[in-house]
Amino acid sequence: MWRNKRTNSSLTSRVVSGLHPDADPSATSYARTNYYWEMNSSNMTSPTYSVTLKYDDNSIINAGGETEIDLRPAKYSSSTGWLSSNQCSICFQGTTIGTSTLNTASNEIVWSGVTGFSDFAGFGQGSGSPLPVELTSFSANCEEGDVQLFWQTTSEFNASHFSVEKSKDGYNWVGIGKVNAAGNSNSLLNYSYFDRNETSDANYYRLIQVDIDGTEKEYAPILANCASEFPETWMSYPNPSQTSFQVVCDYDELIGDATLNITDASGKLVGNQGLKMNEGMNLFVINQELTPGIYFLTISNDSKSTPVLRHAVK
Repeated sequence: MWRNKRTNSSLTSRVVSGLHPDADPSATSYARTNYYWEMNSSNMTSPTYSVTLKYDDNSIINAGGETEIDLRPAKYSSSTGWLSSNQCSICFQGTTIGTSTLNTASNEIVWSGVTGFSDFAGFGQGSGSPLPVELTSFSANCEEGDVQLFWQTTSEFNASHFSVEKSKDGYNWVGIGKVNAAGNSNSLLNYSYFDRNETSDANYYRLIQVDIDGTEKEYAPILANCASEFPETWMSYPNPSQTSFQVVCDYDELIGDATLNITDASGKLVGNQGLKMNEGMNLFVINQELTPGIYFLTISNDSKSTPVLRHAVK
């Protein structure tokens, strides 16, 4: 708190963690400080002043292709809304006040020629390319032959919907459903979809997020194995592949040290790789350079082996 005893004027300030309550949710799609400053004055008439906003590196949230160097100062009041010294992600376009400089070495935003005390924050320019959806999880559960898909998002920007796709081999995909998205959000959202169409088998699932303007983003697939009579899982993805591919294996009898062998169509061993098999599902990335053709894969230890898996390279 600052006080002038002669004029009985005073200024109080405090730092509040989080996004300002009057900030538009679209602000989370760009860089910003993860707190704001409240400044309140008493007995001051039309002051014009300079303010220095100090921040620490851990308080900067990078998003939408923007980082610390894109920060602009902004101030809010109920009468003016958000104002800045320049373009910022949530400020009125064309309405500016004063001039500002950013010093990333000292972590300071200096804003001169400011009038009126209110709430201050740092926001990006809003000229980056925000991700339409930040997907934090995607999982599947089996229940009596049905597959229950669940996913979560922490933010959405102009998101239209999710297309749910299914595949037997991880290469050929079929759309099986659509789930509407929230559109714009900066909070945790939960989604689900139930596949009830003969799913007592191992299948891949993936999400295609569709933006309002039709732009699509494909997320990595997951594997759901609901074959209760054959609990082991042994498959490759994608199949066919072009360069690297993945193998997924769940065989209790192979827990421990094992070896992946790759043979070509003539039976010649063209690659092997030592593996550490853990209990449950194991996923390994295979970066073996293989010429186009058909290959056969097995994982084995001293006493047990998987069935032969056929894998194609285009």
